[in-house]
Amino acid sequence: MKSYLLKTCLLVLALSSTVIACGGGGSSSDDSSGGGNLVINGPGGSNSDINNALEQLDQDDAAANNNDNNNDDAESNTSDDDVELAFNISDAVALFTHSEVLEEIDPISNQIQAQLIDIEGYTNLLAQQNDGSLSFAINTEYDINVLYSVLSPDKQHLYVALDNGWGWWGSATAGCVGCDYLELIIEQNCALFVVDMSDNSFVCAVEGLFPQGMDAAYEKTVGPIKPIQFDENGNMYFLATPFTITTDTFCDTSGGFDDGSSDDILTPGEEDSDGGDSENITGTCQDIDVLEEIEWAPRLYQVTSGSNGSGTAAALTSADDNVNYMLVYPNGDIALHASSDSDSQLSLRQGNTTSSLTSTGNWGVDFFALDTGNSVLFGEATANTDVTNGLRMARPNSTAISYASLDATLFVNSDETPVPRHITLGANGNLYALVETTTSSSNQVLRIYQLLPYNDTPVKELTISSDSDWWQTLNRMPLIATGGYLFYSRSHSVAGTTIDTLHAVNLTTLADTTLPLADDVLYDIYTWQLDGSTIHFIGLDQTSDIVVAGQIDTTAISQASTSAEFSAAVTYTTAAPALASDAVINGTTRLVLSAEDNSTASSPNVNTIHADSGNPYSLSIEFNTAINKASTETNVILTDASDNQVDTMRIWNENTLHLLPDLDANPEGDSLSDSNGTTPLVSGETYLLRIGNGITSEANTSLAPVADTLIAID
Repeated sequence: MKSYLLKTCLLVLALSSTVIACGGGGSSSDDSSGGGNLVINGPGGSNSDINNALEQLDQDDAAANNNDNNNDDAESNTSDDDVELAFNISDAVALFTHSEVLEEIDPISNQIQAQLIDIEGYTNLLAQQNDGSLSFAINTEYDINVLYSVLSPDKQHLYVALDNGWGWWGSATAGCVGCDYLELIIEQNCALFVVDMSDNSFVCAVEGLFPQGMDAAYEKTVGPIKPIQFDENGNMYFLATPFTITTDTFCDTSGGFDDGSSDDILTPGEEDSDGGDSENITGTCQDIDVLEEIEWAPRLYQVTSGSNGSGTAAALTSADDNVNYMLVYPNGDIALHASSDSDSQLSLRQGNTTSSLTSTGNWGVDFFALDTGNSVLFGEATANTDVTNGLRMARPNSTAISYASLDATLFVNSDETPVPRHITLGANGNLYALVETTTSSSNQVLRIYQLLPYNDTPVKELTISSDSDWWQTLNRMPLIATGGYLFYSRSHSVAGTTIDTLHAVNLTTLADTTLPLADDVLYDIYTWQLDGSTIHFIGLDQTSDIVVAGQIDTTAISQASTSAEFSAAVTYTTAAPALASDAVINGTTRLVLSAEDNSTASSPNVNTIHADSGNPYSLSIEFNTAINKASTETNVILTDASDNQVDTMRIWNENTLHLLPDLDANPEGDSLSDSNGTTPLVSGETYLLRIGNGITSEANTSLAPVADTLIAID
């Protein structure tokens, strides 16, 4: 692991607006418009720059000595009269995190111009109003860069994770405004705030912890699920690295800066003996709050449910673990991907017990996801993958962990080598897999398959090497399956510019419709999210640098038959003000969501049983309403012709139960006890699927009787 001694290149005067920061290799700059920040590029900065900075420290000395360093007043909007920090999210419908901190939006709207009168610092968190206009979500005298925001399960609080300016892995960003965003963090000892959306009041959610960031690799591994998650009881789980604030002494010098080593804190009259200029030091000294040395190694933390969303964080993993990714089950179980210098594993944490799902000596998984029951779906790292065991499932039971898998070669031709890239849960109850391969004609393709119920006919095949960037396509291709269609976004490279198109694939006919956006407009689609039957997306109109918030009415799409009807199903709120010529939105958080449909049918029934004589790999039962999972699994049994029960892995998605039969014989007598692959049903044999009478819905109403289903495998 890399270690970064931040205090050697960042000196922050407590409770002042002065920051001296390493600039990451860019030229020195004096940002006079953003809150008094002076940026110096590390030990290589000139003595005049350094001395100017030290003079500024001297000038602020009197004010600093009069400030109160006690940060205990976390309940108020400010911990000191000199600290200006306020959130403005109460009337917003969505929040955007811009890729850069901004002082103003150009062209500037009257609404934002009025706000700028009192803004001295920069921020990248923008709020969208009902009319589509953007405003700053934070008023501050600091430079604040937000990593992401997360809405609480009760939709009453917003968690705001702050960037420390040193990147996820500790590298400073060259050319940024301020280059670091530690001043507020050091001032408040806080990098994760929770905001009450009713009145914009806020508190520190947890002190002394840097939240884990998100990048393209993060989203490729676990999707758009952020590193702050909740269980069904409202307990919060998050990944973070501890930090410590300390007070050090820094001295002005008449003879120049101690440039031999910045580890020493010199006092007046002390001789520099570390290989520098060896000059006698004279001048004044300052006590300065600085960040202690950080070993960037995220751990898993939990905060138990509280009234205002804050509390004491309890570490659930040790300091030796480096937890890269996590996904939390509703019951509080957690799937963890952690790595060390020599190993990386996917594990399942249940209470105080942690079980490895992957073998040691490899680099873990390329991706993993959770079903809506209690199973983990994942793919092993490609460098060590046995493709016959390429799409894997693991599920805890009362005594051990059950395993199942699907042979990835099922999804490619005999002369191709498959690389599973992701598993996506559709809102229609099905599961979909992205599988990459290279065809015999050397075309690099990405195929979208219906994984469960298993179908070896691709829903869509995309050539990704000829007209688009390979990595861009893999990282920016979300899938949403609902209303009889599969929706996806596709990146293309056109004349050196990456543009995106939106598509809807009819899951019955497999016809692909490019959704009409606007004539002669090049869109860069950032994020999209399914809310009820509407897909919300954010995009940049690259022809005019306008950020657009749009919606896809999936119900209208399912009823459309003409180009005009497809076009009418895609609408836009209003064009938001242009942010910049290189505007990029890193993420969004919708604050106004559709009311959840908690209705439960009075008479639960089986809608469909997916049992195909040509499919020996899976069976699926689709119910018409939310069903009690425990009663269902107890009463669903698959037997062979001799009435012997066949072991099946149970995978849930929405109201659909997927069964993966496994006839693999092993000494333990339990075919699901090993991860050596799944043996499907046998061709020429007959099997019986029984759905018993003890199944109930979540509303505790009984399932109508279902006849046994006879399955003859071809």
